[in-house]
Amino acid sequence: MNKYIAIEGIDGCGKTTILKELKSIYHSDQTVEFIKSPLEPFRGLVEDVWNFPLFDRFIFFTAANSYFANAIDSGKVYVFDRFIYSTFVTHLPLQKQREHEELLLQIIAKLNLTPAATFLLRVSKDKIKQRLSERNNTIDNALDIDRLYDLYYDSPTTDLGEIIELRNETPSDLRTNIHIIQDKINDLKNI
Repeated sequence: MNKYIAIEGIDGCGKTTILKELKSIYHSDQTVEFIKSPLEPFRGLVEDVWNFPLFDRFIFFTAANSYFANAIDSGKVYVFDRFIYSTFVTHLPLQKQREHEELLLQIIAKLNLTPAATFLLRVSKDKIKQRLSERNNTIDNALDIDRLYDLYYDSPTTDLGEIIELRNETPSDLRTNIHIIQDKINDLKNI
């Protein structure tokens, strides 16, 4: 079993907030590492490839994820801000997903990219739009929220490992979700 988990969801769903809280809990624990995907040297190229065709972006992000999988320290638990779920959902046209789904899933399995768990944070579309308008930055303002929302939440039909949906609307949800994810991290630490 891979000792990494992914925190996934559309922009504005609360990934950064949850990761910030988890980092503070594990700040002195050398066996838990938090990573924003993709890693360097790929991170520096994201802006260059962003306007590539979707399938080409899928290949780029899959290669970045594979780079990580080949460079891990097996003694650590890794917690990702996005990983293979986002790669599959947002960088692959829906038509390509359907046409080549079996082959793409075989590639993901062969590259050992299936996390022990993917926590998919779900927030209502209205709440997402509100959160993003409050952030008011160029990238968020350019997002097609309706399209992305449907991709993240209406089509998780692929086998990308254990996908656990967590409602993340309220402060109470946030506290509960941190404990759920913390339990998974601790379970993986004990393997």
